[in-house]
Amino acid sequence: MSSMNLSLLDISHLILLAVVCVAVIIDWRTTKIPNLLTFPSAVVGIGLNWMISGWQGALHAVAAWFLGAVIIVALAVAPIGPKYAGEKIGMGDAKLIAAIGAFLGIKDVLLVVLYFCLSFGILSMVKMALSIPWKQVANRMQVFLIASEKELPPVDTAALMSARTSTMPISLAVLMALLLTLAFREQTLAFLGIH
Repeated sequence: MSSMNLSLLDISHLILLAVVCVAVIIDWRTTKIPNLLTFPSAVVGIGLNWMISGWQGALHAVAAWFLGAVIIVALAVAPIGPKYAGEKIGMGDAKLIAAIGAFLGIKDVLLVVLYFCLSFGILSMVKMALSIPWKQVANRMQVFLIASEKELPPVDTAALMSARTSTMPISLAVLMALLLTLAFREQTLAFLGIH
């Protein structure tokens, strides 16, 4: 019986990875994560948990689905982020993380949210770093440090402003968070003191 549970759990993780990879591809192309992907995926996750652990597993999956959605919606309505720069934020990422909760359960959806925040921050920093005109910045520093001139050469900030207003597929951060959760679940729970 336990080998059947393990194989169903492995199948569940593979299906979840496939769903999130499809979401990344769709998000990359359209900047949207469709309900047609997230809601049926959540139902599959709940069904798989029912097959693995019975009604308790299904109820636990529903609770994790709800928790994942609530946390991401709360983060989306917090007074931070691009929505305050006039950019509209969709809820596809909240529905995707909720679907992940339906597959993984409450503890793991919390880990996914933790890793999602870290991954999104890292991806945002990389995006900005790739937009900085480093040669111009280095030239400006060289003039300042070596020549000690008062008038420094200008730095073209158009690329930075463009990067600031451009969108990034959030599902990529969700995929990174899922992979980190699956790879480092036990270590992260032990580090956080959660059993």
